[in-house]
Amino acid sequence: MGRPGPRTLELADGERIDPARLRDLVSGEPSAALLLWAGPEVLEALAPGLVPAADNLPLLVSGGAWKERLYGLPEALRDRTYITFPYRHPDDEARILRNTVPSLALEAGRRDSPRIASRMYTLVQILSKAFLAMEGAYYRDNLFDRIGLLPDQTRPDFERLSFGPGQRHASRGCYVMQLSAGPEPQLLKRSDWVIH
Repeated sequence: MGRPGPRTLELADGERIDPARLRDLVSGEPSAALLLWAGPEVLEALAPGLVPAADNLPLLVSGGAWKERLYGLPEALRDRTYITFPYRHPDDEARILRNTVPSLALEAGRRDSPRIASRMYTLVQILSKAFLAMEGAYYRDNLFDRIGLLPDQTRPDFERLSFGPGQRHASRGCYVMQLSAGPEPQLLKRSDWVIH
């Protein structure tokens, strides 16, 4: 497409990015975005004014890596930060879980991690379908093959689970979201379910 390839800064275990290294990364060629595939510890290097070239760049972060910590994203960064979110929107997930298995929704509300109940429900549903299809030939490769032959699944926590031969992950998509303003931010969808 005539654009230069991404410039990559890989951090060693325990290494933190500092404003000087970030400044070096984004200086020179004009950048379209800053993709942070790290946890929120990188935020201290992104304080406004520390890296002027990065102050107006869109930021992309991993909702899967940040988990609940993404709600701590400083308000000054929220309008330009986009979050890849590999699950259903939390409001949709709670509604679907309530409608699918009300007792699980109640259990999810009592636990420290509400995803435990919905993930266990998803796991049991998929495994039960696969075990029925195995017809007594219980060995690992057959289990993976049977799971791979399942049609796309719609489950409370994932928008779409797609299995396939040689594919050892189930959810290939995500939403792109942002956080709302205010002291108790909410996730706002900025895209449909993206798989490319």
